[in-house]
Amino acid sequence: MERFVNFMKRHIKLVSFIIIFAGYAGIFVFFHSLKFPLWNDEGRFWPTSLSFSSKLIPTLHQLKNYDELSTPLPFVVFGVLEHLFHKGIAAGRFLNFILSFAIILIIFFKEKEIGKISVLSVIGIFLFPYFTGCSIHLYTDIIAVFFAFIGVVLYLKSRFLLGCISFVLAISSRQYMVAFPIALFICTAYEERHGLLKAWYPLFLLLISIASLAGWIVFFGGFGPQSEVAVQGVATAKLSFLLPNNGLYFLTCIGAYYVIPELLLFRDVSFIKKLPSRKNACIAIALFVLFIMFPPIQNIHYPHPQMGYIDRFVCLFLPDHLKPFIFYILALLACIRFSKINLAFWLLYSNVLLMFKAHVGWDKYALALLIVLWYLAGSKEPPNRDQTMAFQEHNLQ
Repeated sequence: MERFVNFMKRHIKLVSFIIIFAGYAGIFVFFHSLKFPLWNDEGRFWPTSLSFSSKLIPTLHQLKNYDELSTPLPFVVFGVLEHLFHKGIAAGRFLNFILSFAIILIIFFKEKEIGKISVLSVIGIFLFPYFTGCSIHLYTDIIAVFFAFIGVVLYLKSRFLLGCISFVLAISSRQYMVAFPIALFICTAYEERHGLLKAWYPLFLLLISIASLAGWIVFFGGFGPQSEVAVQGVATAKLSFLLPNNGLYFLTCIGAYYVIPELLLFRDVSFIKKLPSRKNACIAIALFVLFIMFPPIQNIHYPHPQMGYIDRFVCLFLPDHLKPFIFYILALLACIRFSKINLAFWLLYSNVLLMFKAHVGWDKYALALLIVLWYLAGSKEPPNRDQTMAFQEHNLQ
């Protein structure tokens, strides 16, 4: 037994990789090598992907006129895979599967020494039910999340140009991914407010990545392909139309899927001890006013009124008019947990504000931020910032 324990300690990285690989292999086998029938939104996404499969490089007309709201990169990639390999929907699913595997490995092996934090961070990701679901289906989320996540990782490692390219690809996959370069831009400007000139290079590149969304808006003549925006009747397509209740539900999701799991996994009671304070009382009052004004009861301008697993679970016990009280508590936990002004703060609220423009409230929209937060939770030391600038702090402490 002692020899086995010593072997595990000496080869912890190899053993950890084998465990992760075995887990993914098990999922792959359980879901029939990803060759199961079309499921849910795949019934729309696969035909759209096929529309890009006739050639390697899509035409401008194809890019401007397809039957989805999100930016086209995932559909183009899925179409190219079909054009090259003719393996059907399984090829696109397998790409998502590999990208999610890569995300887990990056988080797990981030530190030189694999420790408790890395293990718990990976567990935290898998506690989010949409991660595995998006990883095995032909959905656009994993590609967008992968590029947004890689963009953050590269930026924190001072690989600014590569990070900018990754953010552009993320925004070309889902418009909402613009929240991440926005958060990094604000955080960098805030941390370097007394010496902005030395941070001009990363700030300039972040502006370019943010401006790529403006490029898509100009290209489409709106937030997405205009024919599809009209068909789906997207209320938030109008610039002045906002749905703050969707932003509040996003806060609820972060409270449920990050703050509570973090408390249970890391057992950090210091957060609970700091709850009674004047600052937190002000946060609670301000958030309560917002919940009174914009209660996240259900999706208003969407065919499906329920907003996700949290909504469904709470509905088992409470009527609709009482749901916002539970959502409020979860959202308050998120607000208090991320009340310190650092990178996590800007990441959270840039996503929350962007959700004001989301036409639907949905747990799944929290996926990208959750992955980045769990990555930051595993950070023991600040990254090397000796190229042009240095954050005062970027972790969650």
